[in-house]
Amino acid sequence: MSMDYEGIIRKTFRTFFIPTAVSTMGIAVMNLLNILFAGLFFGNDGSFVVGLALPIMIFTDIITYFFGVGGGIAVSIRQGQGDKEEASQIFTLAVGSTAALGILTALLGGLFSGALLPLLGAQTVEQQALAGDYICILFVGMPVVLLRGVLNVFIRNDNHPGTAMAGSLISVASNLLLLWLFIGVRGLPVGGIALASVIANGLCVLFYLIYFLSGRSTMKFSRAFRFGVMREIAGPGFAGSLIFLAQTLLTVFINNVLLKTGGSDGIAAYGVVKYAITFIYAVYDSVNLAAQPMFGVYFGERDPKSIRMTAKIAGRNLAAGALGLCVLLCLSAPYLSGAFGLDVTLALRMIGVSCLFSSAVAFFNSFYRSTGRAGLSVIFTVLDNLLFPAVLILVFVYGMNMGENGVYLALLISEVLTLGVMALITRGDFLKLPASDIPAEQIYQTLLVNEEANIVALNESIEAFCDRNGISKKKQYYIQLCIEEIAVNIIKYGFKDGKKHYIDIRIVADERVLLNIRDDAIQFDPTAKKDADVTGGVEDRDIGGLGIYLVKKVAEEFSYKRVIGFNNLHIVL
Repeated sequence: MSMDYEGIIRKTFRTFFIPTAVSTMGIAVMNLLNILFAGLFFGNDGSFVVGLALPIMIFTDIITYFFGVGGGIAVSIRQGQGDKEEASQIFTLAVGSTAALGILTALLGGLFSGALLPLLGAQTVEQQALAGDYICILFVGMPVVLLRGVLNVFIRNDNHPGTAMAGSLISVASNLLLLWLFIGVRGLPVGGIALASVIANGLCVLFYLIYFLSGRSTMKFSRAFRFGVMREIAGPGFAGSLIFLAQTLLTVFINNVLLKTGGSDGIAAYGVVKYAITFIYAVYDSVNLAAQPMFGVYFGERDPKSIRMTAKIAGRNLAAGALGLCVLLCLSAPYLSGAFGLDVTLALRMIGVSCLFSSAVAFFNSFYRSTGRAGLSVIFTVLDNLLFPAVLILVFVYGMNMGENGVYLALLISEVLTLGVMALITRGDFLKLPASDIPAEQIYQTLLVNEEANIVALNESIEAFCDRNGISKKKQYYIQLCIEEIAVNIIKYGFKDGKKHYIDIRIVADERVLLNIRDDAIQFDPTAKKDADVTGGVEDRDIGGLGIYLVKKVAEEFSYKRVIGFNNLHIVL
C-alpha cells in the first residue's frame, strides 16, 4: 500500500511542481533580462541602477509572502478543514490589503523617491540623476507589481497552477517584447527597463483578475469579512515575509559596505550576484511553493502521514536541484563574469557552494510555516538573513581585510551556521510535527482500488480498528455505511477512463470520529445534491441519491471540498 500511496503523493506534487517551476523561473528570468539589458545597453551604469533598486524589489517579495504565501497557507488550512466561507474571507482580505498597500506605496514612493535615493546607495548627484526615473517608475507601478505575485499564489492554491503559470509566461513574453521595443528600438534611457516591467506585470494582473471574475475560482470575493482573519494570514505570512525584510536591511548594509570597498563597481557586481541568488531561490520556490498547498491542506485535515510523505518527495527534488545549481554556477561563473564585464567569478562560485546548505534552510523554513510552527521559521530567518551575515561581514571585511570577497564568504558561512542551529533546536528531527499530532494507533488509513469487491474486504480491518479504540458498535455501523455508500458512488460514477484509481480512506478516533474520503474522480459535490425523495419509488430517484441521503442523516458534519486536485469528503460521526 505504501508504494501506491507514495505514488499518489508524487503525482499530486508533480501536478503543482511543473507549473510552479515554470512560473517562478519565468519571473526570475524576467528579472535577469532586466539586468542583462541594463548591462548590455548602459554598461556598469545600468547594472548600478538595477542593483540600486534591489531593496525595492525585495519589498515586493515581502508583500507577496505576507499576503500571498501567508494567505495561501491560511486558505489551504481552511480548505483542509472544509471551511469555504472562511477561506474566501481570507482571500478577500489578502487581495484587498495588497491593493491598498500598493496604492499607498505608489503615492508615497512617487512623492519621496528623491529622498530615498541616498538611503538606497546613490550618494552623488550624478548617481541620483541616473537612477531617479527608474526608481520613480517602479514606485508608481507598485499596485500591479504587488498584485501579480499575490494573485499568482492564490490561483495556484485554487487548483489551477496551469493558469498561474500562464500569467507568468504572459509577463515574461511581454516584458521581453517591451524591452526590445523601448530599449533596443526606441532608445529610451534606463528607466525604460522599469516601464517595461511595470506594464508586463499589469498585463499579468489583468489576466488573473479575469480568472477570478469568471466564476471558475472556488475562492470568491466576499463582501462580509472580519479583520480577525488577518491573524491567520499574519502567522505564516510574517515568518515568510521576514526573510525579505531581513534581506532588504542586509542589502542596504551590503551596498554601503561595497560602496566603500569597491565603489559603484562593487554595487554593480553585487547586483549581478543578487540576481543570481534570486534565480537560485526561484528554483527553491518551485519546490517549496508546490508543496505548500499540500502541506496546508494535509495539516488542516490532521493527516501527518501525507505531510511527511510530501516532505520526503519535495525534499528529494530540492536536493537534486541544489546540487545542479552548485555545479552550474561553479562552471559558468567565468562566462557570466565576461558577459557582464565584472569580476564575479569567485563570488558566484561561493554562492554556488552555498546552495548545498541554503536549499535545506529554505525547505525547512517553508515546512515549519505551513505546519503551524511559524515561530521556528522566524528564529532561523533572522539568523540566516540578518544576524549571521551582518556579523560575519564585519569580521571578514573589516576585521580580516578580505575586501569584497569577504561579503560572499559571509553569506556562505551564514547558511552553514543556520543549518547547524536548526539541527540543535530540532535535535536532528527536522520534520518533527507539532506535539498535537494524533497518535498513530488512533488513525486508520488505507487505499481502496476502484473495484466494488474491495469495499467488503475492508469491513474486518475497520471493525478491528474501532474495537481497539473503543468506538461503539452503532458508530461502527455508521462508519461502514458511510464508506460503502460513498465509495460505491465514486467507483460507479466517478471514474470514466477505465484506468486503475485509488480512493484514500482515513478514520481518526478522536473526541469524535472523523472520516475523510479522498479521490481523484471527476469533480462532484455531494453536499450540493438534492436529498433523495424517500417517499417515491426507486425508479424516481437519482442515481446514488439514497446513499448520499443516508450518509447525511447519520453524520454530525458532512462537507466537501475540491483541493489539490482531489474530491475531499469530510464526515464527522
